Amino acid sequence: MYHTFTMDKKPPDQKTKARSPSPTNSPSIGDVLRERMDEFSAAERKVARVILTNSPTIGLETIAKLAELANVSGPTVIRFVNRLGFNSFPDFQSTIRAELDARMASPMVRYGPNTQIGEVDEILVQHSNVFVRDLQQTFDILPPSEFHAVVDLLADPRRRVWIIGGRFSRVLAHYLHLHLQQLRPNTFLLDNDEINWAATILDAGRRDILVAFDYRRYQTTTIELSRAMADAGASIVLFTDRWLSPIADVAQVVLPSIVESPSPFETLVPGLAVVEALVAGLVVTIGESGRRRVKRYEAITERMVVEWGKSIKEEM
Repeated sequence: MYHTFTMDKKPPDQKTKARSPSPTNSPSIGDVLRERMDEFSAAERKVARVILTNSPTIGLETIAKLAELANVSGPTVIRFVNRLGFNSFPDFQSTIRAELDARMASPMVRYGPNTQIGEVDEILVQHSNVFVRDLQQTFDILPPSEFHAVVDLLADPRRRVWIIGGRFSRVLAHYLHLHLQQLRPNTFLLDNDEINWAATILDAGRRDILVAFDYRRYQTTTIELSRAMADAGASIVLFTDRWLSPIADVAQVVLPSIVESPSPFETLVPGLAVVEALVAGLVVTIGESGRRRVKRYEAITERMVVEWGKSIKEEM
């Protein structure tokens, strides 16, 4: 299981306030449970683990069902919900439903009935403000321990690195791969042909790392590949949104980013910024060996462009 997110803990003597369904910039229920696990009683921790280790919809079960699954009493479930800051169990479930809606919202849902396109100048100002905010929030929720863990993993030249992205996030996967292959050996970008993954899974072991990019409306094939690689002993690094892809259950390290944008489509700008920061961290950590490799890489590519291009022209 990956490290928990850094959040400000509530002082022990502070009175709990009622919560309402989470706004888009609030920590998720899962985030809160992981961060506050030590505050719960032994029985309450059983309830928290049931919620964390099952589908998010488990929170929509009845009090009796949750109590049965956690092997606790019904009043324990109620005390657990109250400790989280909810006035009632229905309030808790309203937040769960809101989070599920946010996780699975499609572009058509986000269009809404009243979506209008304003003037170009208005769009520029609006997006500028939103992206600046999203970048700041992304780096605010990014745990330094997670970032350093990823740098240490990817800087190890003894490890093989496999990278996979989804329909849109493949852009980020490709971008990271272009940089990693210059800085270190044994870096591979997986294509979207699932049949070709069989050999990768077959040969995977403890020296392998899978870097997966998976954002909301999570991609089933990426999830299953990550689980199979984890079962084979590989370390899993996950780039995802703040609701967390199901891959988080098997990931050693998770790097979340904000994905909301003013348009119906999600933004990859904060995710790209995290990739950029990661590459910068690798340049520093790998050091001189990385510089020498980049120098050799550029010499080879220059020869390919100049000499091979000349040869092709002569053949024509």
